[in-house]
Amino acid sequence: MSSESKSIQKGHHDQQELITEGMFYERNGAFYVIYKELGNTMGLEKVTTYLSIKEGLVTLNRKGAVDLSQEFRQGVLNRSIYTTCYGKIWLSVLPHCVEYDLTVHGGRISLDYDPFY
Repeated sequence: MSSESKSIQKGHHDQQELITEGMFYERNGAFYVIYKELGNTMGLEKVTTYLSIKEGLVTLNRKGAVDLSQEFRQGVLNRSIYTTCYGKIWLSVLPHCVEYDLTVHGGRISLDYDPFY
């Protein structure tokens, strides 16, 4: 199913919004979102983002000009490596809130987390 994906990221000083075309579907009790980055900032137009959502876990994978695999489970610290053409960045996040309200027709995913350096 083709759908529109909207992502809003709020930080201490800024907010980003991304609206793009993508795929959204359900299979075996899990939901999946797949979309390509739009624009030409830092080569991100060559990045495909994959989200999988199941049983309190949201998994984010970005492949292409950057590489990242990150998991969001409430109260569980996740450490990952974000690989870019400029090198690797170690990322750690501790999600306070991992909520989603999804049906085969779409829905909402909400993640609230603190970064750790």
